Amino acid sequence: MGEQVMQFYDAIKNWRRIKPHLADAEFNRILVEDFNKYTYGRCSTVASDKRSITGRDRLTWRKDGVRLLLFHGSDQNPLAIVEPDAKYPFLYRIRYPDGRLSDMANLTRAKDAACWFALRSLNSGPQETPSEGPQARKKAEAVGSVSQSANRAQQPRRRLLARGRS
Repeated sequence: MGEQVMQFYDAIKNWRRIKPHLADAEFNRILVEDFNKYTYGRCSTVASDKRSITGRDRLTWRKDGVRLLLFHGSDQNPLAIVEPDAKYPFLYRIRYPDGRLSDMANLTRAKDAACWFALRSLNSGPQETPSEGPQARKKAEAVGSVSQSANRAQQPRRRLLARGRS
């Protein structure tokens, strides 16, 4: 037999045919398997069906006095807090979980930025690289370049002057 070629199936155009099958476990297993074949061939990674992408519809705002708290679902810890600025109460700042404050913005922009921050933190997994991965090689190369620059620092520096000046 010859090599199988995957063909593109326009999901937007055929959404009415696809939608009734989304609840079917076998259909989802086949989709994940095909997607894994595609992604593994492209970037040598396999998709995980255990993790889902969190959308803006999963975030909820709750009011606490003058502050707005952003939560994920029914969590008790806020992902971000939008609060009025101390000096300019008509402008707002985002208080991040680590205690930092953002720049001032109007309420709409502050809420949008808080949602963006929350979704980014919810949808990004841990960024680990293996000890021999490209990041480790870059660090090793950087250590080598630091020792070379230390040798250069011991050499006398040349003075650069503009032409015509002594």
